[in-house]
Amino acid sequence: MRVIIIIIACVLTAAPALAQGESTLGAEFRIEGEALKEGCKSLKTFVSCASTLATDHPVHVAIGSIAPQNGFAFGPAITAERPIGENWRFSWSGDVVGATSGAWRAGAYLKMVRTGVRLPTPVGPGAGSDASDGISPYPVFNIYAQNISLPTVSYFGLGPNTTLSMKSFFDMRETIVGTSAIYPIKRLGRLNLSLAGEANGRFVDVGGANTDKGPSIDQLYTPVTAPGLLAQPGFAQFGEGVRVMPRLANGRVRLNYLGTFQQFLASDSAFTFRRWTLDLSNEFALYKTVAPSLTRDTNDPNQCGLTAGDLRCPPMIPPAASRNYTGSIGFRLFASASGVSTGNVVPFYFQQTIGGSDINGNRVLPSYEDYRFRGPKLLVLQESFEHSIFKTPVGIWLAAEQGQVALQQESLSFDNLIRSYTFGLTLRAGGFPAVVASWSTGSTEGHHFAFTISTSLLGGSSRPSLQ
Repeated sequence: MRVIIIIIACVLTAAPALAQGESTLGAEFRIEGEALKEGCKSLKTFVSCASTLATDHPVHVAIGSIAPQNGFAFGPAITAERPIGENWRFSWSGDVVGATSGAWRAGAYLKMVRTGVRLPTPVGPGAGSDASDGISPYPVFNIYAQNISLPTVSYFGLGPNTTLSMKSFFDMRETIVGTSAIYPIKRLGRLNLSLAGEANGRFVDVGGANTDKGPSIDQLYTPVTAPGLLAQPGFAQFGEGVRVMPRLANGRVRLNYLGTFQQFLASDSAFTFRRWTLDLSNEFALYKTVAPSLTRDTNDPNQCGLTAGDLRCPPMIPPAASRNYTGSIGFRLFASASGVSTGNVVPFYFQQTIGGSDINGNRVLPSYEDYRFRGPKLLVLQESFEHSIFKTPVGIWLAAEQGQVALQQESLSFDNLIRSYTFGLTLRAGGFPAVVASWSTGSTEGHHFAFTISTSLLGGSSRPSLQ
């Protein structure tokens, strides 16, 4: 960590001198360097120093839980934003992070916001789309390339009836190159309806893991019980979706409904499959002041500005006069199912999981081990309560969750759901990555404590899904 801070400090010191005169980028380096020098001069200014190091631009320290069982990753990130003509704003960022486990991730992200064709939502109570709700009134286009290496991922087999004795480990590397878009639709009232699309190239390499945590996957499983174990073809993956995000009751009722259909076309047609997903999230604010959205369409993973064209993150600790109580109750239903033609299979590394956290860091039924249940079909119900402690960025978090996975020949149902109950503390400070410390129970396999840090800045968009 100290080495990364020294590198960033050196870059900030040298960059302005390299600029001819002082370019816009050179000025940004100079301003951040001055902020770092001022904020890190004593223990009294620790918060300012930490905020500059973790969230400022054009460079900062990227930090986060890279993937379950692979530790926390640190590394440098750089981000910049520029208008292109009168109708476009381009922002780009890149980061390289590594963990002591040997896991690493490198990515480059380009976001294009067509501000010249703003598609406004109606004016009036509950109808608006503002900086805090994460919805962009503009078309947003993304281009990205990301490579990740995870030396330790657990595998218990497929379906709902696996046991802890079936636990094994595999190594996974994946390269994703692709593009995505969100296009808001005009004149559709308070629905805040958008069309979504994506086109990705996915290149995966999996194999046995060299770890003392347990046996390697190839010691317990075969290509029959772990489809795709011996061969990982390249995939052209396409997706289409519809998103509806109404804001009702002056913004205190926030609905986020997303339906998607994806096609995974493999170079070996035996692994080609399709997947539909339905994600219905409902949030009810307890106060007039609503906490900002955790993601915003116009940001990439390394940005946390409140509006398009603004790279400045909110302060970690806002002025006392602007602090308010925040709290919300949430309900979510998530369902997904993959379909195959006769004789085809879904590779095990693309089958989604519940239990602990999944490979993207999403926590579902955390009283179980990470990746505990895996299958081509998945159903999850989540109920949550979060409330700030006094008027601080720290909050109490309570959650109850129910879930189920099913094999290809099985059907999903609301019967025989496994359950989990969680108590935790959250930290949502300015643009700093969201932090969650939690204790979970309710399973037949014990209790679990987890400490996670989001892989993106608060208000940044998520990184490309690994599944």
